Amino acid sequence: MDDLLKRKGKFTISNDVIRSAGVDGSPLLRLFAKMVVVRAESDFMTGGIEYHAYSPLCRPVDEPGVVPEYQITFDAVYVDDQIEDYKITAVEAK
Repeated sequence: MDDLLKRKGKFTISNDVIRSAGVDGSPLLRLFAKMVVVRAESDFMTGGIEYHAYSPLCRPVDEPGVVPEYQITFDAVYVDDQIEDYKITAVEAK
């Protein structure tokens, strides 16, 4: 993807989600496999970690210094009542 460096965004994952990720980290490991994190900072006010990353989940941004904020959602994909995968979506906050 030639425009990956234009596809930047920031998002926060709560400490509760991180703690409940389990040993394999699913679905968090699948999220982080889709991005290059360039900054991570603990936010004591929100109880989470704010990440800045380049990802194909984010829209291209041409303006320098502009980093859109995204809400990340994980939707389980079931096959025969078993979680087979996760659909990961990034929705830009307005």
